[in-house]
Amino acid sequence: MSQQTQWYVSQEGQQLGPYTDEQMVSFAQGGNITRQSMVWAEGMADWLPAAQINGLFPAAAATGPGRAAPGAARPAAAARGAAQPAAAGRAVATQPAGPSRAGAAATAVRPTQGPAGRSSGPATSRGHQTQPQAHTQSQTDAGAFPRPPVPVASFGMFAGAIALGLVFGIIGGVVFFMAMKQAQPDPAMMIVVTACLSVAGLCMLLAQIFGMINLYRAWLCLSRAGASISPGMAVGLLFVPVFNIYWSFRAFYGFAQEWNRLTYYYEDTRRGPKMSEGLFLAFCILGLVLPPVSFILIFPVMSSMCTAINFIARRPLHARGPVRPR
Repeated sequence: MSQQTQWYVSQEGQQLGPYTDEQMVSFAQGGNITRQSMVWAEGMADWLPAAQINGLFPAAAATGPGRAAPGAARPAAAARGAAQPAAAGRAVATQPAGPSRAGAAATAVRPTQGPAGRSSGPATSRGHQTQPQAHTQSQTDAGAFPRPPVPVASFGMFAGAIALGLVFGIIGGVVFFMAMKQAQPDPAMMIVVTACLSVAGLCMLLAQIFGMINLYRAWLCLSRAGASISPGMAVGLLFVPVFNIYWSFRAFYGFAQEWNRLTYYYEDTRRGPKMSEGLFLAFCILGLVLPPVSFILIFPVMSSMCTAINFIARRPLHARGPVRPR
């Protein structure tokens, strides 16, 4: 191939080639390239439509002098049975497929120029054409998920605090009801009621603290992987009156969405736990319209978040660095 002109074809913004003179003629005969297809070879000032290359199309060869740029190499005359592109006994993987659309010149990509102005052209390996990598990015990038220093989460502490709060609350309510049935309430019973309700309130407060800690750690897991909000913002804005109605959707439902999206782009987290976005969304909506049901849903929501946190916290370190998501 070193003794022949190396041709490149631009199709839908991708640079294909190099091809020999015989291959270009074969493509023209088979309809794989048309007169409007943009082509380029070393020595040409710019990309040109294939119709301006002498000898490529029979009609163009019969009209007279060619209109190729000065110094442009011209393919050999057409011949029956021109060789098809092949290398090492295998067909070239990529060929121009069909006519170029109008405006192909606007998307033509010129081969990389070296220091001396000569075209370096894309590399080839085992007969397969290597296409420029600047056009698209792989949708399945592989790499190690960036591991932040996240402590493990305990769903048991959160659920246990709520359970204790409910138990003491029920005891306090029963004792209070019994005291109210008496003609004169017993002061000792009222002390028991006060103590039980105080402990119940403290347990519920601890459960809320544990929940906020878990929410912070959940967003911390995503902080180095491109999360849209910081862990402090996720928790802090929940304490802003009125605005926290909207922010609860962003903090909980948004976490489920970003967890599923970000963990997919890393090889070692792609098979990790998935968050049920419907569950998180239902928890946020029912918290506004039906709080008792939302209170029940907090258990599977918090359990899912703790599972995600512990998956990252207990995941072994990998030597490979992270790959940026698309």
